[in-house]
Amino acid sequence: MVYRNAPIVIEDGVWIGAHTFVAPGVVVGVDAVVAAGSVLVSDATPGSVYSGNPAKEVGRRWREV
Repeated sequence: MVYRNAPIVIEDGVWIGAHTFVAPGVVVGVDAVVAAGSVLVSDATPGSVYSGNPAKEVGRRWREV
């Protein structure tokens, strides 16, 4: 198993639910939402909603113009 030490970047306007695991090196984009109890192992795109284990995109908060 490979262990890595990397910073977690949480940008402005992000909501992260209780008991959520965010892996090292992950970037959570502007206005993203991560549901409670999720396991986020890859970057979250801005304005997206993530849920599950592993967390997958389940919706969008706003559309890009």
